[in-house]
Amino acid sequence: MAGGASLLVVFLIGTIGFSAWLTATAKHEYVTDTVYCTDRRKEQTMTLAGTVAVSGIKYVSTFKYKGEKIKLKDKNIYNHVKINKKYRAKIKVGTYKNGTKWYEIQKIIAEK
Repeated sequence: MAGGASLLVVFLIGTIGFSAWLTATAKHEYVTDTVYCTDRRKEQTMTLAGTVAVSGIKYVSTFKYKGEKIKLKDKNIYNHVKINKKYRAKIKVGTYKNGTKWYEIQKIIAEK
């Protein structure tokens, strides 16, 4: 049992390290393009800090861009967007060495 747990820990550390390496070696660029807001909602959160439970709210906006769903947890953007509307946005595009792309909305510029 202890050997299996050790192997699991080594695997998890390796996976985390590999993910960090991939992100660090990804090429990053910024583009301005149109995104479409498909959802926005508040989510109740509960975090344990020692023996104290701390509740809060996450503000989540979901956008569609190039067939990808991008979730954004940013209260300022949540407050400025509406569902079923298009927006011009500054988007960070990351490209891994294997060609896989990921997108992250940096800011909303204007409604279209």
